Amino acid sequence: MGNSPPALKKCSQKDINKLKEFVREQINYEYILVGLIIDSEGIPICFRFKQEIESEMKAKLTDKLKLLRFKPALQRGKGVESIFTIKI
Repeated sequence: MGNSPPALKKCSQKDINKLKEFVREQINYEYILVGLIIDSEGIPICFRFKQEIESEMKAKLTDKLKLLRFKPALQRGKGVESIFTIKI
């Protein structure tokens, strides 16, 4: 049993596409980088935006990011908390 990094679940890919559209419509950046902490169940629990954006927009994006689901990182076959950077 080896180690593996977290990965976005296929079911969340459509949510990422919606997020990308939302960002393009609402924000002056071509894209946004967000650092996430993914818990051992694959749920994002902490968000750090790399670019400066308005707090209201940050709250809307955070709500949408909370809906994403990941395959958790594995260490010796067990899910572990990990850091993941996503480009939206």
